[in-house]
Amino acid sequence: MLHKILFAIRYIKYFISARFYYGHGVHSPFLYRFVRSVLFTRRKNNNYRLVKKVLKAYKKNKNVVFINDFGAGSKTNASDSRTIRDIAINTSTRKKYGNILSRIVDYFNVENALELGTALGIGSLYIAGSGKVKLHTIEGDKSLYSVAKSTFEQLGLKNIITYHGTFENVLPGILDKINNLDLVYFDGNHTKEATLNYFKLCLNKVHNDSVFVFDDIHWSENMEQAWEEIRKHSKVEVSVDLFQMGIIFFRKELSKEHYIIRY
Repeated sequence: MLHKILFAIRYIKYFISARFYYGHGVHSPFLYRFVRSVLFTRRKNNNYRLVKKVLKAYKKNKNVVFINDFGAGSKTNASDSRTIRDIAINTSTRKKYGNILSRIVDYFNVENALELGTALGIGSLYIAGSGKVKLHTIEGDKSLYSVAKSTFEQLGLKNIITYHGTFENVLPGILDKINNLDLVYFDGNHTKEATLNYFKLCLNKVHNDSVFVFDDIHWSENMEQAWEEIRKHSKVEVSVDLFQMGIIFFRKELSKEHYIIRY
């Protein structure tokens, strides 16, 4: 109950300070186009029907899995045994934000992507369901990893490469294999120290056009502290706060600015 109250207070603070709705007041041409073409557009993403189909199947699945959570824990269910249906309803990437991921991939012609926290694979499908991008995705829990991997195989998605293990153990090996990262989606282990560690590791593979997306930046006081450090990092030029998500850009041609956008 206390967590819900504090979360509501954080949202109120965000809502009061948020502006730039539909890009109004954004002076940066780059960010204005991003807001209009990616955040506020009625264009459906390429993966809409695929994600809808998979979610529908998950929500009918009452099989119980036993979760070994390596992060800050579930927001809605502290039990280590949950149904696939419960996980799909309560923890999967929401359509509103999944669409952002899909549009980022299209808008920036993303080729190499990394996801920290596969879960059931809904976020993965938003990113790579169209088959246009190669996605490396890591999941620490064996049960969730198996469900997601099976789903990708049934759909014939060979461009999604799944890894089972802790981020600490798996991430360095993946980064050794790839030359650069166009997109990174941080959606696991929502603690300050871990989030900052993974961010710093991935910085070694960024280029001027890379985009990093962080989920649940206001989930806790520690996550807010992590987000503050990230957006103020010397390599980060522009940051966008959507409350649920934080997005950062590294483009050196941009002036360092922070936008809190009502979304």
